[in-house]
Amino acid sequence: MSGLAIITFRNSVPGAQDLALSIAHNPTIQALNQTVWAFSLVEISHLLFLVMLGGATLVLALRTLGLALGDVPVIEVERLTRPWLRVGVIGGTVSGIFMSIATALTLVANGAFFIKVIALVAAVAFSFGLGGRLRGGASGIVQGALGLVLLVWGLWLFANTRGLNTGSMLVGAVSGVFLVLVLIGRRGEAGTDRLSQWLAIGTVVAWLTVTIAGRWIGFS
Repeated sequence: MSGLAIITFRNSVPGAQDLALSIAHNPTIQALNQTVWAFSLVEISHLLFLVMLGGATLVLALRTLGLALGDVPVIEVERLTRPWLRVGVIGGTVSGIFMSIATALTLVANGAFFIKVIALVAAVAFSFGLGGRLRGGASGIVQGALGLVLLVWGLWLFANTRGLNTGSMLVGAVSGVFLVLVLIGRRGEAGTDRLSQWLAIGTVVAWLTVTIAGRWIGFS
């Protein structure tokens, strides 16, 4: 199977390539790229914020599925992780923008980066949907639907895109985890409903996809 042509920001977002070129030729950005400590500081900050964001969402998701912190009420876990989720989203977005600016020409043409962004938005949508559902019980449907559409799209691109389809074994591993979590989620967990469990499963799978796509950037 030849697979799809690689979908990137360059060939799917009008003006993305021109914007990347203007950023790359900006004297300030060129100076930043030549300053090792500055770029390293931004990169470290971005990784720390992503760890904060991913950790907060995964802890809540795993608790919702009954896989962790079983002696702590799920609503208490949601309350404690909510500030970390918000700080992680804001800090990860800001530091990610700065880091992407420094390597704009490389990332704008990278298919794995495109998939990572899709999966990251899906993960955040699932996470906020899960938190809202656990707090009020009436929300989460819209966020869950958005997350599901983006996650399925990202997984489909990853598995079928020419040049990235060697990562399909990793996508298969994500699907395997997904199936296991579905079976576990069927047992139910006190204080959560079926939608909350599916939002938690979506959160875990989306974050695994973000991780896989992020590691695949350097190979594509």
